[in-house]
Amino acid sequence: MCAGRFFSHFTMMFLAVSAVCCGRREFVSNDALLGDAVSMASEGKWSEARDLASRAVIQDGKDARARVMLALALEQSGQDGLALEEIVQGADLDPESFMAQFTKGRMLFKRGRYEDCPVPLKKALELKPDSTETLMLLARTNTYLKVHKEAVANFAALAKLAGYRDRPEAYNELGVLFMNQKDFRRALSFFDVALGKDAENVTVNINLAVLWDTIHSESGKDSPRRAQAAENALMYYSKAEKLMLSNPAAEVRRQAVLRRMKDIRRETRHPGMS
Repeated sequence: MCAGRFFSHFTMMFLAVSAVCCGRREFVSNDALLGDAVSMASEGKWSEARDLASRAVIQDGKDARARVMLALALEQSGQDGLALEEIVQGADLDPESFMAQFTKGRMLFKRGRYEDCPVPLKKALELKPDSTETLMLLARTNTYLKVHKEAVANFAALAKLAGYRDRPEAYNELGVLFMNQKDFRRALSFFDVALGKDAENVTVNINLAVLWDTIHSESGKDSPRRAQAAENALMYYSKAEKLMLSNPAAEVRRQAVLRRMKDIRRETRHPGMS
């Protein structure tokens, strides 16, 4: 998740508290400096935004808005370590700021510090219960931490929100969770729902193929279930491969799918589909 996607949150937060004309550089207040920083960032001029936010932090180190803006600018400038330091201070200064808490959780997640993510993300969700970005990130955090029950609850809640109700992502993630738990029946039911939301979704088709491929691999050689699982795996792999044909960026993945299809046919002596 990139900072740019959530920059509008900061812009709205800043405009809500600032009534100073931000384009006039003769003003040296933090409102003016941060206003200019927002303008620079909106134009993709993150280096200039970083310098302005840094001035604001130097002028008032207890201004949480300045810390958040500087953190975002540092991140966009490739200085993730410094960005995390700034956002931690910003979140501590303003524990009731959704943007500060969410960004802290997001940056911690980006750095692989999953065990430190739940506290700021849960606070962000408390401040903004309908934030799909926060709920998705919290669900993925719990997945990494192997807190299975909470991850399932997070994804299930996400599936009920307007932004995801008619999309496959949450149901696909639930399918992956249960597949990893070897609960293939429940995994299949969630993948089927996801496919119903978007039949042309490459990821869902591949996950269904992997599910059936796993069942095929774990079934006894003489089991009738093995042959049917191979048939289903080939069907979903084939569909995913065709969907990837028009996407050059997916060529490596497509070739991997073709190799696996070839292996399944060899293992089962299945003439299969081309």
